[in-house]
Amino acid sequence: MNNCGTIFLCGGGKAEQTEVIHQHLAANIKKEKPVLYIPLAGNPKSRPYEECWEYAYQLLRRAGIEKTTMWTDIRNRSLQDLQQFSAVYFSGGDSLDLLKKVEEARFAKVLRSYFYNGGILYGQSAGAIIFGSWISRLEDHYSGINLIKHMEIHCHYRQEEDPFLFRRVNRNGFPVLAIPEGTAVTLHGNRWSVVGERTAYVFNLCGEKERVTRK
Repeated sequence: MNNCGTIFLCGGGKAEQTEVIHQHLAANIKKEKPVLYIPLAGNPKSRPYEECWEYAYQLLRRAGIEKTTMWTDIRNRSLQDLQQFSAVYFSGGDSLDLLKKVEEARFAKVLRSYFYNGGILYGQSAGAIIFGSWISRLEDHYSGINLIKHMEIHCHYRQEEDPFLFRRVNRNGFPVLAIPEGTAVTLHGNRWSVVGERTAYVFNLCGEKERVTRK
């Protein structure tokens, strides 16, 4: 656990909103290794994976990351496979669909090993949500990958959602980390930090809304 890596939880947003977050990612990776891009939260029927990769490639290139590789098949992958990459990047889409694909491929265990051996994980929107302990959908909730322990991740946060999030905490019995678009929360060890201009919050079990401290 002492050698654990870093998780980037991006609340989503357009290219110009996330530019500073991608720059922060670029500053924290070994650029001689490529970034692994996984678009499986998206629907390839409405947006082909190659199109998703081209978009992500251009975003990362503008941030100073020249090498990017895409996987659309995560079955039979190992820790050794992941260790050739500087970071693993999950883009947005449907969080439950992504979680199902990760679990069916038995890829969650590989991700945990990669992270606990110093790897860097980046999740955009749905890609961030799966790293929490739970994922809510309507009145149901599902177990996430649990790298962000005892917490649910909520992306695209807006202040008008506060009553809804307080009700979710009361109903489900666990706190929610709410991240707006254009903002990311990073976790390294026990240290949280915020990237971007907007504020992220934790809705806790005491009925309070706490700011995530910038460091």
